Amino acid sequence: MNRFAKHEKWLTEALATLGNSLCKEDADALMVERRAMGESEWNSWFRRNRVGLSRYAQATPYQRTLLKDWREPSCRRKMILGAMTLLYRRRRLLRQLDLFQFAETPEPKRMSDILGWVLDDSESYSPPWCFDPDGNYRDNERAEDI
Repeated sequence: MNRFAKHEKWLTEALATLGNSLCKEDADALMVERRAMGESEWNSWFRRNRVGLSRYAQATPYQRTLLKDWREPSCRRKMILGAMTLLYRRRRLLRQLDLFQFAETPEPKRMSDILGWVLDDSESYSPPWCFDPDGNYRDNERAEDI
């Protein structure tokens, strides 16, 4: 039983909305930009923009069009990928927490270890590339891979 099914459903739908907002040309350009940044630069950019990414992920498509900071094509593409990464990590966190079906609450030290492991894993998670060669969004992450 997934205790977080409602939350996971919202995250999955939000991921699809963001992923489907990119056309093939955008997805291709994003792949080139992301590769050019490299892992270290991408992670730094992601951390610096985390608050904005969270706002972007939660905004409606209409709200996103109104915000000037997100209109420039390269910035918009990175914001989409960053917001998707954030949502993938949140979904992973929920899935991992759901794996721990405790009959009773563990001792504080054990619970601290479990929460630390789950948080570290979800924070460092890099989701698989989520666009096919035609630029279509596809959710490549499977719950059973957690």
